[in-house]
Amino acid sequence: PAHCGAAYKKLPASGDTPPLGVAVMVTLDPKHVQVIEARIVMGGLGARPVRAGSAEDMVKGQPIGEQVIRRVAQAASEEAERISPELSAAGREGVRKLTDQAIGDAIYLTQPDFFSGG
Repeated sequence: PAHCGAAYKKLPASGDTPPLGVAVMVTLDPKHVQVIEARIVMGGLGARPVRAGSAEDMVKGQPIGEQVIRRVAQAASEEAERISPELSAAGREGVRKLTDQAIGDAIYLTQPDFFSGG
C-alpha cells in the first residue's frame, strides 16, 4: 500500500536466548508525519509468531519520532516477557532492539529523510 514500509530483523540464538525475530509494517498518513496503522510480530517466543498488540495500539495515531519508537520498542519487550516469562533479560533486550531497528527501517522506506533531519 501507499505510504507503507515493512522490515524484518533477527538475532541468532545466544547463550540462554533463543533465536528471535521481529517483523514490522507501518502505514503513515499521506504527509508522512503520523502512524495510521502498525503491525508488530515477534518470533522465537513460542511455537508460533505472535503479534505485539499493545505495542501496535500504542503507536497508532502517534507522530513519528525517535521517542515514540523507543516507547513502542519497550512496550514490545514487555509484551514479550508476558508471552514468554522464561525469556531472559538478554532476550527481552533483544526484542526491544529488534523492534526499534525494524520500526526505524520501515519508516525509512516510506520517508528516507526522516532520520537525516530533512
